Amino acid sequence: MTFGATPAQSGTLDIAGDRVELASMSPRRAIGMGCILIPGDRLPSGAVPSLTVCDNVNQPVLSRISRCWALAQTALIRNAYLLTDRFDVRPRDPTRLLGALSGGNQQKAVLAKWFQTEPRLILLDEPTQGVDVGARAQVFEAIAAAARSGASILCASSDYEQLTAICDRVLVFNRGAVMEELTGDKINKSAIAQACYRAD
Repeated sequence: MTFGATPAQSGTLDIAGDRVELASMSPRRAIGMGCILIPGDRLPSGAVPSLTVCDNVNQPVLSRISRCWALAQTALIRNAYLLTDRFDVRPRDPTRLLGALSGGNQQKAVLAKWFQTEPRLILLDEPTQGVDVGARAQVFEAIAAAARSGASILCASSDYEQLTAICDRVLVFNRGAVMEELTGDKINKSAIAQACYRAD
């Protein structure tokens, strides 16, 4: 609802002084405000597996890289190589189909696709779902780097380890209501699990 993919009944979103009523929010408007969504089901909601890595990662910046009458293919490939190197997407071949990559590398490509836009608000839904152990640490570091650069991160997850790695504050919900708030040294797997059990 915050991103506008599902209509909201009420509420507002403020990003760096820009305010919008969530009832009138749309994905296009959210992106224009600097808000991005990394969905839990990256295929097909967050990417197009039948397209190349190059085509996927360049989608948000096509208007910046290409002319209105033609795609600047050389510039697109160059940008894709820079992103796959920066986010360690393997293999380093942006001409490969995204669907042929492992889950971890698909997710790193999705992060590369959106993080290059320097978003102000990042909405994450189970960001390491289906990601192998080795890539999880890289995903966590990419998220931390975005936070250090000034982005606000909002993560929805049922993975206690993930919440411990990402969050400065954890809110435990039950039927849409906040039941408990954890901060500081209370953010650990055991405390989060106990709070969830209490909220049931």
